[in-house]
Amino acid sequence: MIQGSTLEKYLKRLNSSGYIRSKMMMNKAIMELKSAEENEDIQKVAERVKAAFKMDKYNLEAATLLLEISDIDPVEGLKNIKNIVDYYEKMIEEGYNITKEDFYKHSFKEEVVEYLLAKMKYAKILMNFGMLKKAEEELIDCLKIEKEDRLEARYFLMSVYALLEEVEKAQDLYEKYKEDSLMMIPMSIAYFKDQRYVKARNLIKKSYLYNKKIEEFFTYVSIGEIEIYLEDELYLDDYLMMAEEAYEVKDLIYINPRLYLSAANYGKFAIDCIEKNKKKAKKKKK
Repeated sequence: MIQGSTLEKYLKRLNSSGYIRSKMMMNKAIMELKSAEENEDIQKVAERVKAAFKMDKYNLEAATLLLEISDIDPVEGLKNIKNIVDYYEKMIEEGYNITKEDFYKHSFKEEVVEYLLAKMKYAKILMNFGMLKKAEEELIDCLKIEKEDRLEARYFLMSVYALLEEVEKAQDLYEKYKEDSLMMIPMSIAYFKDQRYVKARNLIKKSYLYNKKIEEFFTYVSIGEIEIYLEDELYLDDYLMMAEEAYEVKDLIYINPRLYLSAANYGKFAIDCIEKNKKKAKKKKK
């Protein structure tokens, strides 16, 4: 470690009173948010989050929750998270005297994990803001650094390609993970939007073999009530509840409402495909 580097300052920060108090304050804020019912209660939590961020401007939880529940300017909120990404990047480059191209060699180190978490959060928020090309860059970086993809950047990147209707890029990514059932529906949507309906149907059928519950999900999508399905079925490990962020619902499928809204009639297309497939299966049994 280089003396006086950002990494050395990072290690000192972990033992500072500001860092510790900020973490404790955020833990309390998240607990309060879970039980908050009135808008007034949420505003009280927002004030606590603001105080936590003021104590530690590199607190990723505070920066992201500020965007969700406070009146912060979205541009400023996005800048706060980008500053955290830059902070970790500089720290790793200086501390280990390496370039970003070599970060993958240190992907097990705590500070690199923190960097990846910040990049993933930044990418998701860029997606929410419709800044898809920038989100693509961040997600590709994550996959290069953490090749095992424990943060599951591939699902978000596939959604980005489907939203951008970049079918060739989506195909290349799908080929790397084609045995992963959660990649099938976003790839199917990309084909559907490109009017490659046979390929789109084949992936729906394949996905249905993995999990029959996608039929219920697409029923909601087909009648334009995806948000109701999310309210009923969503299980969040994260406190951040942005509507357009992609979530995994009961190990079924990664859901990005914007993706389904971008593909008009895909829900009905999927249901028709599943129903025809079921009828064929019944005939075979007879």
